[in-house]
Amino acid sequence: MESLVSVIIPMYNIEKYIKECIESIINSSYKHLEIIVVDDFSTDNGKEVVKEFVKKDSRVIFLENLKNSGVCKTRNRGLQKANGKYVVFVDGDDFISEFWIENLVKSIEKEKSDVVIGKAKNYRDGKIEEYQIRDLKKSGYLKFENIRLNKNGVIWNKIYNLDFLKNNKLLFSEERLSYGEDLEFVYRVLSCANSIYYTEAGEYYYRLGRPLSLSQDIYSKKRVENLTLLLKKLVSFTKSSKRYNKNILKKIAKDIMIEHFENPEIQVDLRLVRGVGYFIPEICWFNTLRKEIKRRIKLG
Repeated sequence: MESLVSVIIPMYNIEKYIKECIESIINSSYKHLEIIVVDDFSTDNGKEVVKEFVKKDSRVIFLENLKNSGVCKTRNRGLQKANGKYVVFVDGDDFISEFWIENLVKSIEKEKSDVVIGKAKNYRDGKIEEYQIRDLKKSGYLKFENIRLNKNGVIWNKIYNLDFLKNNKLLFSEERLSYGEDLEFVYRVLSCANSIYYTEAGEYYYRLGRPLSLSQDIYSKKRVENLTLLLKKLVSFTKSSKRYNKNILKKIAKDIMIEHFENPEIQVDLRLVRGVGYFIPEICWFNTLRKEIKRRIKLG
């Protein structure tokens, strides 16, 4: 018998896209699904679209938040409802290819992995574009310490063993991050995983160009505040877990410092940024970082 897969879809004011999203999942070649749609107190008519699917397909489950709670609490509610052996997350404005779930299930069961990463494509104005992740070029096992998480720090291109998430108490942080909530979760998940596998089979379509989303934020002082909070969370977790990914710690620290040098009025926690050197045994890490950033800004 096929293993049950829980598909969790958070939604907020995406009436225009939610039908295409759910239809792509219903039409998946893999049929043993529960499709959990969690509405985060939308003000459009997307809820009525979902209710029509509930009437037609018993696999569709619809939950409604009593107030706007943010994407992390919304996804956690879906996780708490999930009964599958495996779980995937699909953003309500995206959609999947016919064989995407089937291929992810085949990979996670064959490789006995805690997490399997699948292939993704960008979708913009009806056109499909490559979603470039430099270190994912062919199917195979990955080490957490070596993964480049800047583009791979999303939750939606992966399938997770639900018992693995529960046993490690892996939920989304409910301290609201308007930037980096996916990355914070994925960092903890992959650092706890004993086995991570990447498969080229199947495709997830990530929609670009939509003006409003559950996870978009302005590029500003607020972004620096979010990056700083994100870095604090990852550094704290890293100290307790003893496993770290220096690529992403350096990337976040660099982004904070670039914002600071471009906008000196934005105050940053320099002690926190310097502290990344605790995990990276490199001489004069902070000074090297400053010189590199200044050079990049000058060239830009």
